[in-house]
Order: sequence, then structure tokens, then C-alpha cells
Amino acid sequence: MQYRQFFTGLAAVSVLMTTTLAISAETAQFNIAPKAGKTICQSGSSQIGDAAAKVELCVAQGNFSHDTYLVKIDGKQVLKGIDDETTKGVSVAYQSRKLNLVCTPQNEGPTDVAPERVAAMQKNMPKLSEAEAKAMVIMMETVEVGRLCKATLDDQALFAAQVTFE
Repeated sequence: MQYRQFFTGLAAVSVLMTTTLAISAETAQFNIAPKAGKTICQSGSSQIGDAAAKVELCVAQGNFSHDTYLVKIDGKQVLKGIDDETTKGVSVAYQSRKLNLVCTPQNEGPTDVAPERVAAMQKNMPKLSEAEAKAMVIMMETVEVGRLCKATLDDQALFAAQVTFE
């Protein structure tokens, strides 16, 4: 009987420890709505090594220019890149490890295209079929509505951020 209570208690401690480790290893997640000419930041905490660290993503939306993405850890800027660079990924060394930021563009195009727009495209480019002209109109009217940014330190996820453009 005492052994059963011991092992039941041990199992409860094991589950509690596993749950605590899982919670502390969660990736920080936040949303950012950048504003033209301003730097907007959001932060959370993430485990780096043995310590909890404040991780932060800042987005400076340019006026008719590139947006700039900054990653800060414990208040210090450690990575900077423009939107085009972050699409492929920007990497730097941090504490002898590889810190990487990737911000994947999220595009939204029209779901329906007026026949007049297709006809106008075919008039400008007579060799296009109707389907090709429609695809061209959709491509031309597609806009970037946001970016999903993910930062990793080697294989460890630091944060995920939804950046939404207005």
C-alpha cells in the first residue's frame, strides 16, 4: 500500500514537472499593427539557456520605403533587417548560437474579377488568353496584408508574431 502511494505521488510529481517544463518552454506569441513613420514593439518572455529573457519584435513601417524589423533580447537590439531580407531570413550570432528571423508575407487578392478588367488587360496584352488575363489582373491587385514572423535561436523557437498592415 505504501509503495502504491509512493509511485502515485511520484507520477503526480513527474506530470507536474513535465507540465511546468512545457509551460516555460512555450514560444512567446504576439500581434503587431505597425503605423507609418513609427516603431511599434511587442514583447514576451522566452527561455534562453537557463534564464528567462524578454524577447521583443519591433516594426518600423516606412513611408513609401521598406519596413524595418528589429529583434531585441533583454532590451538590447540584436538583429535588424528590412522586409525583403526577412522574407528569406536574417541571421546573426547571439551567445555563440544562430539567431534567425523569418517574416513570411501574407498576400490577399481579389476573389472575383470584373469581366471589364479582364477585357482591358487583354486589350493591353492581346496575346493573353482570358484565363491568363484574369490571372494577371488578380496578381496586379494582390496586396500584402501582413507577415508572420518567427524567430529561432538554433532550433529553439523564441517567438512568433503576427504583423498586420492596415
